[in-house]
Formats: sequence, structure tokens, C-alpha cells
Amino acid sequence: MCIAWRARALFAFTGYLLPWDQLSYWAVTIGTSMAAALAFIGETVILLPVVTVVLLSVHYYRVARIHSISLPASVDEGDLSEAQKREATRRIDLIPNLLIHEWLLIALGTLLLIAAALTFYNAPLESPTNPPRTPLETEAPWFFLWVQGLLKLGDKTVWGVLVPGVLGLLLLIFPWLDRNLHRLAQKRTA
Repeated sequence: MCIAWRARALFAFTGYLLPWDQLSYWAVTIGTSMAAALAFIGETVILLPVVTVVLLSVHYYRVARIHSISLPASVDEGDLSEAQKREATRRIDLIPNLLIHEWLLIALGTLLLIAAALTFYNAPLESPTNPPRTPLETEAPWFFLWVQGLLKLGDKTVWGVLVPGVLGLLLLIFPWLDRNLHRLAQKRTA
């Protein structure tokens, strides 16, 4: 889940440049300068789509071919009858059944989001990009406000790259730190 969140955050960041207005230009300029501060990443930010495809391929292989998915805690540890447990553990083939079902749900969700955006959302573009002029009141999107706040503390390598990287790494290893045997909330102890 943490890898998926990071991929979404990175693609939200790179997609931020698409309007090519003043705000997006400076947001991406600051973000890429933070990435360029790391010696081992540097100018290879362009490899983000390739890395994402590789990670998703490995994830698909491990889930679909090796481990499958885990059952919900209510099914795995709950007090269900045999008929309910049999129905909950009924195997569904990933390709084509589950894949088609999820594509249809994604298409429906996308159509609903487009309809809502066209009906309720008004996002006018800022002024066209002008690199020599730096806007005074730039603000990161809500999901990057914490990084913007960290950048105000000092060095971009430390506060913009290392601290968020360490926090992301902690979130990534957090599931392995939990040694409780039960996932169901009623059976977990303090």
C-alpha cells in the first residue's frame, strides 16, 4: 500500500506540470531541484514511469501468481458459518473475470469524476509560464504542504529529500513491526 501511495504522489507531482502555468512551473522546478540534490537520483527523474511499470509488474506477479490476496480479517478470523466462509473464499480468476470487473468499475468511477468535475469544479489556470518571474504566494497541493513546510527549515537535501524519505521508509516497514497475531480488531490486544 505504501508503494502505491508513493507512486500516486509521484505521478500527482509530475502531472502537476501539465497545465504549464506559473504555479505548476515553479512547483515542479522546486521538486526537481530537490530530486537533483541526491547524487544517486539526480537527473533520472524521467525514469519514474519505467520504475512504476516494473514495480507494478512485480506486484502483479507476486499477488496473482505466488501469494494471492489475503482474505478480510472478518472472514479469516471471524465466526462465520461454513457456507459463508465457502462463499467468501470462492476463487475468482484474475484474468479475465476480475480484470474486466475492475476495468468496468474504473471506467464508471472515471465517468462519475469527469461529470462531477464538469459540474461542480472550477479550476482556472494561472498566468502563463514566465520563468524569470517568481510568484510570491506559491503553495503546494494539499498532499505536499508538509514537504513545503519542511523546506522552510533549511537545506533542501536534508529537509526536502532525506526527512521525507526516512518517513516514507518507516511507513514502508511499519507493517513488519506489528507482531500481533490477529488482524480482527476484537481479537487484538494492546
